Amino acid sequence: MLETDDANNVIANKIAAPKAIDPKTRTEDVVEKLECFRQEVVITDFKMPFGSMVVFMVKWAIASIPALIILFLAFSVLSLFFGGIFL
Repeated sequence: MLETDDANNVIANKIAAPKAIDPKTRTEDVVEKLECFRQEVVITDFKMPFGSMVVFMVKWAIASIPALIILFLAFSVLSLFFGGIFL
């Protein structure tokens, strides 16, 4: 078992940032090492109470309103533009 001072030194060495290492290279190294642990997951079913599903769908519908407004405005501008060209 490590003594307290030794344990603190080990923790300090792990936390201390390396001085002359390119962060991009370091991230790529970590990702490359983690690739061997990647697993595919297929979700076949999940359980959700009916009331929670209704609340989720209502929130989903309310959240879609701004997106529909933006799409309506974009299509309006496009139809004005193309209507002016072809008429």
